Amino acid sequence: MQAIELETKITQEGYICLPEPLQNIYGRHARLILLLDDATAENQLPVQKLLALRGALKDDADFDTAMQEIDQAWQQWQP
Repeated sequence: MQAIELETKITQEGYICLPEPLQNIYGRHARLILLLDDATAENQLPVQKLLALRGALKDDADFDTAMQEIDQAWQQWQP
């Protein structure tokens, strides 16, 4: 497998534009890893932020304790 690193924009339609020098790979199968700027985290929906937080906490040794604390905070926040 060959790795190519580049920066590009994803269009509103969901297309990823490859620069012209990479025309020789057009039509080939590829596996993509997307690294997004941290600024995009500000535009996430609250549910996406919670899922990201859950993913981060899952690797924590005190995951169960952290989840209980989050649940308690959520219960206190509810009107």
